Amino acid sequence: MRQYLLDLSPQNHSTLEKIDSSLFALSLDSPTLTPFSTSSPQERRDAHLHNTAYGFMGRNRWFDKTISFSIETNTRLGMTGEHSPCDALIPSILGDFTVGVGMDPAFLSQNPTPDLNGWNYLGWDVDDTTLKACQRVQEEVKLSIQDSDDSVLWFEDYGVDWMRQVGGWMKRTPLGSIFMLCSQTIRRRIYSNGPPARIS
Repeated sequence: MRQYLLDLSPQNHSTLEKIDSSLFALSLDSPTLTPFSTSSPQERRDAHLHNTAYGFMGRNRWFDKTISFSIETNTRLGMTGEHSPCDALIPSILGDFTVGVGMDPAFLSQNPTPDLNGWNYLGWDVDDTTLKACQRVQEEVKLSIQDSDDSVLWFEDYGVDWMRQVGGWMKRTPLGSIFMLCSQTIRRRIYSNGPPARIS
């Protein structure tokens, strides 16, 4: 379908080239899945994870990008990272660094004149074949979302501190390496192939 879109018109070629050459994708969401005010903290976290991962039925997302940001109507920010099965730490480290560094409050007190010339609408030329493909993919996405579990499990006892205090050899090993070892081991057991799991 990608090549079909490119061949359909110069407009599509220009739009896709601009998206491919960008550093990241930004999705401004409307509507946003909003939990009820009586929802538990777990339900609110799950709603945020759902919004970050899928948006509204997978729409308004560009999944083939190293880093993508989404801003919900309630101003929450989500971030996803495109990666292979065992290198998820790279987008995670970027997120941790960004949150840890923070922002200079003086920046928010500035009132610069916005550069409205920096934003351009990126349109697509579509035909019946494209629209039918979108409808087919929408059904596939719906089934995939229904079969996905997006939630965070919070452990009060077993975690990073426990690993460092009790884990023996784990005390001398960076935690990132431990998580990589776990993900490699799980992948090898599921698919019965790939390199042996090891920490160097």
